[in-house]
Amino acid sequence: MARLWKAPFLDLDDLMLDLYQAQETAEAISSARQIYKNEGLAGFQLWEQKAANQAQELMKKEPGILALGGGTIENLQAMKDLETVGTFVYLEEEASVLFQRIMAGGLPAFLTSESPWEDFQKLFTKRTAAMKAAAKITVPVMGKTLEEALTLFTSIFKEN
Repeated sequence: MARLWKAPFLDLDDLMLDLYQAQETAEAISSARQIYKNEGLAGFQLWEQKAANQAQELMKKEPGILALGGGTIENLQAMKDLETVGTFVYLEEEASVLFQRIMAGGLPAFLTSESPWEDFQKLFTKRTAAMKAAAKITVPVMGKTLEEALTLFTSIFKEN
């Protein structure tokens, strides 16, 4: 979408990773998942909130596209910081597809090794309801190619 609109693209997880690594005491890490593993949920959400605040400032200067993490919807302060900078769009996808994407990077700390699919389904149900409630626009991208999803998004966005 950012390329199509020739707009800047930001990823909240990347911003959070940059902020985390900028600490003098930070160990070398390569993903937001490692922040979660190191800091736990509460610590992770504090870093996510810092990243949301930074994204808010950047987006005020130059509007663009911001990708959120899957759990950002549960971080009330981060969502509050971001609500003033644009339109929240929910890209709806099948649970099984999202689970495969998550597991491709290995078992994340927020899922148990005993029942990762069941844990994921609970999160998916809770987060999907929250995302649909918060979104001004929902784009059902289920199984679509990137080109098909962009066409659908553009069509729905113009309607709204």
